[in-house]
Amino acid sequence: MSAGRDGIFLGGIGSDVFGEHTTARNIRQDLVNDFLRDKYLKEYLEWHRQNARFYDGFESDLTYQKMLWYQKWGMALGSAAFAAVVINPNFTRRRSYYARKLIPFMFGLCTYQYGYRNENLAMTNMLLQMNEYLPLEVRRTM
Repeated sequence: MSAGRDGIFLGGIGSDVFGEHTTARNIRQDLVNDFLRDKYLKEYLEWHRQNARFYDGFESDLTYQKMLWYQKWGMALGSAAFAAVVINPNFTRRRSYYARKLIPFMFGLCTYQYGYRNENLAMTNMLLQMNEYLPLEVRRTM
């Protein structure tokens, strides 16, 4: 597990199925490299959208990425509400005070992680399609 993670939430861009950052590295996570990647990528995306164009489906992929962000939170809140309304009254004991408090939270956390994974997979695929258009400074950090 890398130093930048807290053991609960998945990794970020390029994380694998289990959420581990940069699984091929034998060293600790490079925070400076991650900061530069995000900075250069953001600056270049703003410049490139104004002055040139990316691949054909870039705008639809960007819209899909934003939809995945909303879907992540919607799924988390929906599953927590489902657990609170359906699971708690029907499948937990009346006196299990702590289970009634934790079950909706755990349902929401699990579906949030699943939505976060889907969002990161879409972002990784979008960055792979954009790789030919990115300058060397941005490619180096990926």
